[in-house]
Parts: sequence; C-alpha cells; structure tokens
Amino acid sequence: MLTRVDPGLIEQAIRADAPHAVVIGAGLGGLAAAMRLGAKGYRVTVLDRLDS
Repeated sequence: MLTRVDPGLIEQAIRADAPHAVVIGAGLGGLAAAMRLGAKGYRVTVLDRLDS
C-alpha cells in the first residue's frame, strides 16, 4: 500500500527543534499514532519487536 505524504509535513517533522515521540509497536494502532504525531509536528520513532 502506498501513502501520499505532504512534503511540508516531512520538513516539519525533521526539524531539529521538533518534539520527539517514541511509539512502541508497529501494528495498526502504533502506526496510526505515529501518523497523527507526525502530522502534529513530532519527530517519531516506531519500535517493534520484529525490527531487524
């Protein structure tokens, strides 16, 4: 599945002074939370037990 992302949101999310959030779990809920946080300007790290 492909998702279109607004380039302005990407620029805002990678700003050094943006708040940072860590989301535990890359399931549906974790990814939804990460997307909402990113849309609000947070830099987001998603951790999942199956990360390689």
